Amino acid sequence: YNVVAYAHKVFAAIDALYDYDGIGVWLDADCVTYKPVPDGFVDDLLQGNYLAHFKRPGLYTETGMWIMDCAKPEHRGFLDAWRDMYLTDRFKLLQQWTDCHTLDATIRASGISTTDLSGEFGKHMDPIKCRYST
Repeated sequence: YNVVAYAHKVFAAIDALYDYDGIGVWLDADCVTYKPVPDGFVDDLLQGNYLAHFKRPGLYTETGMWIMDCAKPEHRGFLDAWRDMYLTDRFKLLQQWTDCHTLDATIRASGISTTDLSGEFGKHMDPIKCRYST
């Protein structure tokens, strides 16, 4: 329930991406790429949706990596809603107060389109590593 520890990530992402109109990627510092990333790969992961993330059904999104199409019309409204989750104390209504939980709650409330990057690895604690380390 240390909301401050997890809110830094959210506010940093909002600050960096709010006025941006390209493809925004959050990648935690402890993420490792095992192969060169080909041109267009990240864009293709969105599959035309606003947000691509690693869902974990029954848990919460893995937020070590996510992608946003900041040119979509819902971009600023989504970031405003995610920020307001903290500024209005609505995060206190959630089961836990991590960025994972506030992201999921904002997705549910906004109804935006997302791409699930977990594939068959959604039940794993680390779907990023399971899907892309081989």
